[in-house]
Amino acid sequence: MIVEIGYAEILANLSRNKPIDLDQVVFDQKKSAALNPLVSSGVPVPGTLWKLREDGHSFIGLRIKKPVAEPETLAAKLCSIALERQVHPVFLSYISQKVMQHYGFRVEQLSGLPPEAQQQFEQQLVSFWGLALVIDVSEIENLG
Repeated sequence: MIVEIGYAEILANLSRNKPIDLDQVVFDQKKSAALNPLVSSGVPVPGTLWKLREDGHSFIGLRIKKPVAEPETLAAKLCSIALERQVHPVFLSYISQKVMQHYGFRVEQLSGLPPEAQQQFEQQLVSFWGLALVIDVSEIENLG
């Protein structure tokens, strides 16, 4: 008998963090304040996917090549990811629109440079920020 394994689910649940004893959170009021998972630092991205910084945070690059359709929705998704998984976005903008900067995100401008210079500058930014990966914003916008 072949059993299907949900590898994506396994990867999503990998963590170096220790589990919280939920009985203490639920039944012991004094300890529950200290163990409240809503106040904790969150669950970092599994170190098995890419190397984390010493503080447990990691950075991803988000390439903007066309105007963002719903910047508020994108900002909400990215804030949730940053809070929950300590993955911080750095925008690599190939357009002059600075809408994500308005929300407080780090935006590196590559617009106005020749294509070869843009590619070299992006590589330098990947190295400078230690970006674990770079994806197009449209990929995140397509997430439900």
